[in-house]
Amino acid sequence: MTKFKIRNGTAADWDRLAEISHQAVRKGALAYTEAQRTAWSPICKAGPDWSLRMTRQSVWVAEADTASVGFMTLEMNGYLDCAYIAPGWQGKGLFRKLYTALEMQARAEALNRIYTHASLHARAPFSAMGFATARPETVKMSTKTGQGIWLPRFAMEKEL
Repeated sequence: MTKFKIRNGTAADWDRLAEISHQAVRKGALAYTEAQRTAWSPICKAGPDWSLRMTRQSVWVAEADTASVGFMTLEMNGYLDCAYIAPGWQGKGLFRKLYTALEMQARAEALNRIYTHASLHARAPFSAMGFATARPETVKMSTKTGQGIWLPRFAMEKEL
């Protein structure tokens, strides 16, 4: 059985975390069509916008054998922005381990709820962690051709 380590993310992780999110969407989020996955993550995020997004949040990284294989992020207002597990590592308990660390900090910071926009793929893991679906949503993603691709998702929250 592989041992996992959960640690806080640093700026040195941002590029690898961008790769994880891109691969999770493109190869792991199979509840969506290829067109939807391409619109959601057309290229691997990089650069100052991605770095700023990560820097403004608390970040937890899951490592297996010193390689980063998943991460979650939490904004100061309780918004869980990112929850990605690399393909090949999904279904091994990483989501639960990452979420447990995130919730511990949220409780220590006296947050009264955590909320997120969960993909079709992430709805079940969030439900397993005690999240309730507030409402289904559909978000429009732009494509290179200017067309819009619609992605279903769920607004979910958990009272602490």
